[in-house]
Formats: sequence, structure tokens, C-alpha cells
Amino acid sequence: MVAGGSSSQRQLSRSRELSAFLASVPSLKVVLEHLTYTRLAEHKAHVAWLASPSDTGDVVLEDYYGHFNTANFVALKPNVWDSNFMSTALSSGEPIATLWKTSSSPEDCYLRPEIKAVASLPMYVNSHRRYALNIGCAGTLVNARACLADLLMDVPLISLYLSYFNDRRQLLGDQFRDSQPRDNAATLTPRQFTILRLMSESMKNREIAFAIGFSESTIRMETIEIYKRLGTNGRHEAVRVANRLGLLDSEK
Repeated sequence: MVAGGSSSQRQLSRSRELSAFLASVPSLKVVLEHLTYTRLAEHKAHVAWLASPSDTGDVVLEDYYGHFNTANFVALKPNVWDSNFMSTALSSGEPIATLWKTSSSPEDCYLRPEIKAVASLPMYVNSHRRYALNIGCAGTLVNARACLADLLMDVPLISLYLSYFNDRRQLLGDQFRDSQPRDNAATLTPRQFTILRLMSESMKNREIAFAIGFSESTIRMETIEIYKRLGTNGRHEAVRVANRLGLLDSEK
């Protein structure tokens, strides 16, 4: 009974500490630093990074703390359908702890050699936004599993912070777009307007390509250009902004 009480008290103390820390609304990088070198230090955590899947399935790096090679991560072009631990966690929704397998090619490795095990905790924020909180440990698989066990207790508080992070980013994005001239949107080509309209009907790139007679790669490049001109990061946001600007109200 005493041991159980001590464990509950420790968990309550940890929750209060994290709640007080997150109440100051720190930056994402500061949160990852806090997790790495304060909450998970006893498990030999050396690096933390947050990633999320884009509309195309590519895994995008949100931020990181510690020794992390962002250029190599981007060059790898991780996707939710890959077989690595992070992609598996995102696609399955299940937390994963595994040994870190270094690549024989230096440019394919985004973690330092001292990292021996990794953990990935998937989280759903605002019922639809997926994130993977990843931790790299210099210890063994036991350390990575211990990181997951501690993080699982912190999920409610971290999810609440990420909800704020996501809402704030969307708000800032809306404010930025509202402050920008709309000339870029007006310069969408007729093909891009057609693609945008088909996107608003929930058609996939492959379906759009078939419908208008272009290759899927062409559609993919055109959608990227549409995102850039509308100042958005994905198809759902592009359609939302296009509707707000009235771009889909009349034929172009």
C-alpha cells in the first residue's frame, strides 16, 4: 500500500510540475528540451523531435531538440507508409519502442551514433491532427520503453499543449494570409483552378489526373504551386482558404 501510494504521489507531482511548466506556454523547442533533459533524463534521453503527416502522407518535422540532422531527415523523405518505427506509430496509432538501426550510408542517418534505442508516441489532437513525439536514448531498449511509460502518463497534458500549438499556428497563418495581397491567388492558372475545384470535391490526385487527362506527377506539382500561391500547407487548408476568398464561387 505504501509503495502504491508513493507511486501515485510521484505521478501527481510530475503532472503538477508539467502542468505548471506548460502553463507558461513555452515554445515547442523548449517543451522538447524540457522532456529530454528534465523529465526523461533518467532514461538517458538525448534527443526529442515532433513530426506529423502531411495531406500527401509525407512525415514533416515540426521541431526538435538535441543533436538531430534535419537535412538528412528531409532527404530521407519519410512517409507514413514506410516501415520505420515513426511511420508505423503514426499509421497504427500505437506507441513503439525499438532499437535504433543505423544506416551504412552516413547521409541516411539523422541521429548521432550514441543513440541506441528510440521511442515514438502517436497522439491525436483536436480529433483529427496526428503527431508523433519521438525520443532517442543513449541507453538500451529498456530506457526507450521507460520513456514511453512516462510519456503515456503525460499524454493528456501534452495533447492539450499541442492543441494550443496547432490552434495558434492556424490562427497566425490566417492572420498572415489576411494581411497579404491576394494577387497570387488571382494568378492561378485555369488548370490550377480546375484542380482546386476538384480538390474541393474531395478527389485524390490520382482521380484528378484521370479526370483532366494529366499525369499524377503533374497534378502533384500543380497542387504544390496552389499551396504556395494560397499560402497554405495542404489540400484541406487550401480549399478552406479558397472558399473564404470566394475563389470557388464562380467559374474561372
